[in-house]
Amino acid sequence: MADVNIISLIKMKPGQTREEFEKRWLEGHTPFGKSWKNAKNYQVFLINEDVQGKQGDPIPFDGIGIMTWDSYEAMIEDFESEQGVAGFADGAKFMDACLNLYCTEYKQK
Repeated sequence: MADVNIISLIKMKPGQTREEFEKRWLEGHTPFGKSWKNAKNYQVFLINEDVQGKQGDPIPFDGIGIMTWDSYEAMIEDFESEQGVAGFADGAKFMDACLNLYCTEYKQK
């Protein structure tokens, strides 16, 4: 079976500066995901406002998180763990919206 990936599109809560949001995510929140025993990979992508602005596209989200597991069961085990429950509760403190997409990766290059 192929890996299970979660791609999370994140919008910061109103009233935060971009710097506050980035620091909070990278320093305060990522330790939860990094501690999950079954997660194989955890990546954070922060929107590059300079490039996004030059393209003239609106910025509907402020960042993207990607995590990978060997299976659906391994992902659920992490989600239901003490650290998983705490991580989701923590995300709600600084994220205004989080759209999770559960995906299978097909590498092309």
